[in-house]
Amino acid sequence: MNMKKGLLALIATAAVTTAVQAAYWEFSIYAYVDSNGAEVGRLYIPCFNRQAVSQGTVTNKKVLVERGTCK
Repeated sequence: MNMKKGLLALIATAAVTTAVQAAYWEFSIYAYVDSNGAEVGRLYIPCFNRQAVSQGTVTNKKVLVERGTCK
């Protein structure tokens, strides 16, 4: 029984580690839109846990424009 618990713990740890590393290597670009759906700003979230950069007007509604992996 302990072997099963140990194996499950190992698999769970590997899954969490993989998810964290995947987020580290991804970038995202979002568009801020107004109530009419027109783009009024952009948010760029770069790879490697660097600080996000926003341009234009920030609204509470954002739409994913692009997501990719850094190489």
